[in-house]
Amino acid sequence: MNALDFAWIDDIAEDSLRSRLDLGIYVQPKDRDETSEDDRQIAVVKRLKNCHGVAFHAVPNGGRQSDWARLRGERMGVIRGQPDLGIDWTGGAAVIEMKNGTEMPRPDQVDRLNRLHRMGKNVAVCRTVDGAVAWLRSLGAPVGEQR
Repeated sequence: MNALDFAWIDDIAEDSLRSRLDLGIYVQPKDRDETSEDDRQIAVVKRLKNCHGVAFHAVPNGGRQSDWARLRGERMGVIRGQPDLGIDWTGGAAVIEMKNGTEMPRPDQVDRLNRLHRMGKNVAVCRTVDGAVAWLRSLGAPVGEQR
């Protein structure tokens, strides 16, 4: 699979985000699986933990917070809309925003994803382990190698 296999998916046009998300951002198609976004992200992290040559980190931006916690986080550098996962490997890096089977990125996430993409970052909206792994492989990440 190559990067061209991860062009825009036509089924997101109904969300009116197609004109807002940059065309080079991979968006995995929606699905009917009722697995939550958190559980999907946990599954991706579990898979990445078994990959030799890949380092990753989660960005805990989500969830409800008190005003105090939100303001403190902003002072500490928390950025609204920052993608959920950052993945690095020798010679490459990527960020992934995880979503469940039906949701699309919020406006603040769209803004952040576009900004990162325009800075030359590899950016994706993924829903499944297989989708995330296939996209990362298309970028040259060694996600097929097991520890």
